[in-house]
Amino acid sequence: KLEPAIIKIPLRIRGDERVMILANMISLTPGTLSLHVSEDQSDLIIHGLFCGPEGEKKLRRDVRQLEQLMVRVVKG
Repeated sequence: KLEPAIIKIPLRIRGDERVMILANMISLTPGTLSLHVSEDQSDLIIHGLFCGPEGEKKLRRDVRQLEQLMVRVVKG
């Protein structure tokens, strides 16, 4: 069931390259789109299509996993 929402997700990573890669990875995930990164890179605003109560939790969990994966791939 479609339950679109815009969600603010705190980021653990910093740095232009890392945040850009993460935002692109999220946008490549079906049903999601990165909309905005805060000036201090502490938050990422994401649009999700399936964001009921459980869907939002899953999206937050998925973003954490993508952050961890990206940190392993992009070192420095």
